[in-house]
Amino acid sequence: MKVRAELHCYHCGYLAARVEGEAGQTLSQARLISPAIGPGVRLTKGRPPRCGRCGGPLYLDELEVIRYAPTVIVPLPPGRRRGRPPKALLQAMAAASQAEERNSA
Repeated sequence: MKVRAELHCYHCGYLAARVEGEAGQTLSQARLISPAIGPGVRLTKGRPPRCGRCGGPLYLDELEVIRYAPTVIVPLPPGRRRGRPPKALLQAMAAASQAEERNSA
C-alpha cells in the first residue's frame, strides 16, 4: 500500500517537498519529490532535511493512502460508433428522410 505526505516548514509554512513510498518503509527509502517551482529541500548528509526557503525544520503533514483503481476498458457496442457521423452517412440519411416525406405526402 502506497502512502504520500507533504513536508512543510515549521517557520514559514512553505511546502518544501512531497514524500511517497510504501507503508512501513523508513523515510530514507521513500521518494522525495521537490516542488515544480521554488526552492526544494536542503539535504545535508547526517542532518535532518531543512527548508530551502528559510532553513527551518520540516515536519510531515497530511499522510494519505494512495489507492489506484483498476482501469476498466469498456468496449463499444457493434454498429454505430461514437463521434460525428461521416458526411456521406448524413447525406444518405437526409435523402432517405426526404424520400419518406415525398411518399407520405
